[in-house]
Amino acid sequence: MIKKAISKVSVKEKEFSLNKFYEHTEFAVGTRVCKDGLDKGILTSDISLNTLSPNRIYFINGTPYYHQDGAVYTIKNGLSEVVYTATADGTITLKGVNFKGEEGILIIEHGVKSSVLLSGTVKTVAVPDAEHYEVLGTQLFVGNKRELTFGECHDMSGFDKPIIMPRGAGEIRGLVSYGKKLLVFCQKAVYELTAFGTEMDYAIQKKTVINLDVLSGSVKRLGENVAFISEGKILCYNNGNITEITLAHSLLDFTVCGLAAGYNNLYILPVTVKGKSGYYMYAIDVVRKQEYLEKVSSPCLADGGYLLVDGKMRVMSNGEGTRSLDCVWQSKALDFGSSKKKNLSEISLKTDTPLKLTVSGRFGEKVFKVKKGHNLKKVNLTSDEFSLSLEGEQIRIDEINLKYRDMGGL
Repeated sequence: MIKKAISKVSVKEKEFSLNKFYEHTEFAVGTRVCKDGLDKGILTSDISLNTLSPNRIYFINGTPYYHQDGAVYTIKNGLSEVVYTATADGTITLKGVNFKGEEGILIIEHGVKSSVLLSGTVKTVAVPDAEHYEVLGTQLFVGNKRELTFGECHDMSGFDKPIIMPRGAGEIRGLVSYGKKLLVFCQKAVYELTAFGTEMDYAIQKKTVINLDVLSGSVKRLGENVAFISEGKILCYNNGNITEITLAHSLLDFTVCGLAAGYNNLYILPVTVKGKSGYYMYAIDVVRKQEYLEKVSSPCLADGGYLLVDGKMRVMSNGEGTRSLDCVWQSKALDFGSSKKKNLSEISLKTDTPLKLTVSGRFGEKVFKVKKGHNLKKVNLTSDEFSLSLEGEQIRIDEINLKYRDMGGL
């Protein structure tokens, strides 16, 4: 829309709407919009230049690994590098271990064999085939159905003294190393295993007084908290206590479709969303009780904030102290179809929540406070291109409109 000129020599002002690029969602999420000049991945940045379709992503000893097409890869300088080739197609599980004094990766080729990868060399070991693996001190615990066994990480020996979980516990759904204890999340209850006497003796203590129905693959440690799903609720274990995480939205809005991951205080779930197509990353800050949603191209997520967007591996960029966990909406550079200088005269937007608006350009950055309701900001900024960002605990916007005029010149 072009406004009527005030005089013959005035430059016509033009309006530019971001509404068609802003994807409104019922969820209070930290999602940057991905279309025509707007950035995607509010919490993420690319680390992979090649297209991936992994079976699973892992984060071990500070490094991402993934399993795809019968091989295990890591990523260096944005490119994939094979570190292990499987002997047969099938399911593979990875676990970081200390083997004979060296940091390595235990590789379980389910139904085939187990190996330890050490600085490019591979050692065949005899580790039981199971669903769950966890390291506690110098020992590797292996959980399958209602049975636990354990052996020495140093040489992968032992695994000959089974521990049978109590009757009524149900099958093991997750193992977590927690200080000097091993937490055993069974279908119906949570147990603590504590060593006494020699390290080969363990006592089992039940830590729940309520009946649970723990979702397999949902157990994830987040610092002092261990999050898991039971009967459509997110619960947290913390030093012997179990509490529910109260959320603004019900898990009934989602279907969990993969293994949970963790990143700092974020409990990260791959989900599908009612009424929407494709996969999403649903992340919950279990301390601040905030929620985030982002479209992903695969239900494969990993600790450390690794996920897939459009087939490329990305990593969350809001690490320790680098970015607030407030929601952020960010545009890419907007030149309104011209490389000439423009004067951005005003920005109008309607929002349900207070926000911080930042406008960037050749002039640097200018910050404006945005109140709930309709806002008209007279900005009067000159540049050849601009970008906008909005930050707040929640971002709910009905409209964003910009008014500018071309100034001529390059």
